[in-house]
Amino acid sequence: MIKALRATVFTLSVLAVIGITYVGVLLVMHPQPIDPAEVAVLEQSDRMVHGATGYTEPVGSTDWTLMPGFPYAVSLLGQLFGQDLSVARALALACLIAIALMVFWIVRMETQSWTFSVSAMAFVMLGHALLAERPGVARPDTFMMLLVVAGFLVLRLTNGIWGALLAALILSATFFVDVRATWFLAAATAAVMLDDSRRRPLTFLISSLVVIAGGYVGLSLMLGPWFNFHVIDAPARALRLDGVTPLYYVGSHLLGKLALPTCAAVLSFAMPTAPWRGKGGLWMCMGIAGVLSGLVATQSSHYGGHLLLPGIVALSVLGPISMQRITGHLSAWPGSTRLAGRGVVLAALALQFIVFLSCVSPSWWRGQAGLN
Repeated sequence: MIKALRATVFTLSVLAVIGITYVGVLLVMHPQPIDPAEVAVLEQSDRMVHGATGYTEPVGSTDWTLMPGFPYAVSLLGQLFGQDLSVARALALACLIAIALMVFWIVRMETQSWTFSVSAMAFVMLGHALLAERPGVARPDTFMMLLVVAGFLVLRLTNGIWGALLAALILSATFFVDVRATWFLAAATAAVMLDDSRRRPLTFLISSLVVIAGGYVGLSLMLGPWFNFHVIDAPARALRLDGVTPLYYVGSHLLGKLALPTCAAVLSFAMPTAPWRGKGGLWMCMGIAGVLSGLVATQSSHYGGHLLLPGIVALSVLGPISMQRITGHLSAWPGSTRLAGRGVVLAALALQFIVFLSCVSPSWWRGQAGLN
């Protein structure tokens, strides 16, 4: 029975990764923009290529606002492959695939389980495509999360101040991709303070502040007078007071479609060892930051599926790690066996795949490819 469940989970994971990648490639080749953000990215990257100011006076209140990080990366690729929508989409899709591979590595490292790691990789791909947005849409979200995961991974693999400095540079760079990365900067700072001596947290904190402050002043001078408006004033004006959307976010998203990783993370707080302690505690801090990022995003008039991606990625890491810790602890009780715990976990993973598949409508494949 356990072998059959494991084979089912592996098969579903591999098919999910292949299928979502295929859908993403179809969208990359689709010639027309399907989202206002794609138009804004291309316009801004084109201005950067031609040396013009990166920000202009907004034409209307619905203009899309972007930090310069992702358009700048698109402009660099555009100089090599041409300023085309497919280039921006290919970058976004490549970032998603890279995130999935990094999540696979992280979960494998923390759990020593191929089943957990393959499932986590599939959860990233399925969560992005079915709960967030179409894979390959030219938005900065996947680029931001790639840097976030990379920064946390550097902190996990290093111990000295040089590792803290490198992680600070990577995570600070995410601020210039999307201001929502501030949540992850705060989480990384908290995790380092909980786990390390004074020198490493101070190195991380001071380096982050210097990079963000210096970069912001420099970009304000380089990108024109409308930079501050686009990255501060416009998002602030989009804020609203909404008490219904957060309930839907928690009830339908966290406790509905992502109930398995969410409940596993919550149950890990009952463990004898606090889940935020030690090197592995980084992932709990990242998970909390991802969930809070989505919760606060519900108060924006621009709230949409793409804003759920940070929480999806964070829970794809945290959920399997928490499940492994919980089952390992329970199997040590008198009368319990590790074999029985594995069977329960495999059944739970299979059920999570069923939840994802229930989100697929008959027109999903055509809709995801942008062909409707």
